[in-house]
Amino acid sequence: RASKSPGRRIFGANSLPHSKASARKDSSGSLRFRLLSRNLLLRADSPEVLRVLRFQFRHFMACRPYGPVDHRMHLRLKGPKPFFSVDRHRRPIPVNPVEAWQGLALVLESLIDSIPGQLLFHAGVVSSGSRGMLICGPPGFGKTSLVLSLARHGFGFLSDDYAPIAIDTGLVSPFPRSLGLVASSRRIRSELSSIR
Repeated sequence: RASKSPGRRIFGANSLPHSKASARKDSSGSLRFRLLSRNLLLRADSPEVLRVLRFQFRHFMACRPYGPVDHRMHLRLKGPKPFFSVDRHRRPIPVNPVEAWQGLALVLESLIDSIPGQLLFHAGVVSSGSRGMLICGPPGFGKTSLVLSLARHGFGFLSDDYAPIAIDTGLVSPFPRSLGLVASSRRIRSELSSIR
């Protein structure tokens, strides 16, 4: 959430500067992601949505050569009947932006969950050496705060939200989705900048 208060800096998509280069990227109307073992193509009719998703999932942006697309997604927010589709499955989405974002998160979770050999947990993940620790709990119970606190004290940061685990090996994959945080002091900004 953006804040206009003086002395506050926003860490997140809202702090990204608008530029001609980013406008050109967003005008294509599509993004390509490599999510675990799947190539995803997302088309959207909103440059702002593409901008936020590019920032949130920038660690999963696919590099060229892209390879064949495994799943095609389409997000339409303009018009009388907004919808989200994955491959040939199409679902209406609420006009309320908050509910629409929650719906999009559920679709992404479903896609991860559908990848063969992967089990998805809604959990934060930190590591110490070669061992990982899952921090499970419903939204709003402080998973992100605990993960960030542990990361500031020497644990490795793998994820604050999703924990994809390979069933055959038991290995957890990092899921470094971007966090949106409001930092109100230099001390907090300094602590956050030390987390990799």
